[in-house]
Amino acid sequence: MDISFGAGIPIARNKLHLNIDFVKGLSSYQRIAIPDIDIGQDELTSIAFDESRKDVFNFGLGAEIYISDRISLYGGFSTDYNAITSATNILEITGNSEDNAELNNDFITPVLERS
Repeated sequence: MDISFGAGIPIARNKLHLNIDFVKGLSSYQRIAIPDIDIGQDELTSIAFDESRKDVFNFGLGAEIYISDRISLYGGFSTDYNAITSATNILEITGNSEDNAELNNDFITPVLERS
């Protein structure tokens, strides 16, 4: 579940932009079930595609600043926090569970533009 709210608030010829996002987490789940495979070792090798997600709040704040009819400045700041708590293994056929492809980076993004 994801809920987002945003608003552009006019202040004279300028605008203030606000937004907030909420993403509901998920307990551990198996993304896809793949049978154990034989890679020539004594035991079959399992392939894990398990993930879990945490609750996340992201927000943004921006402004449009009027300079003239031909020039405006745009600036903003936003977060992009990742909900993944345990990442899916890409294709774990080595039997080593520490080799996950961790794609759970958080981002904080400032923006400044002129038009």
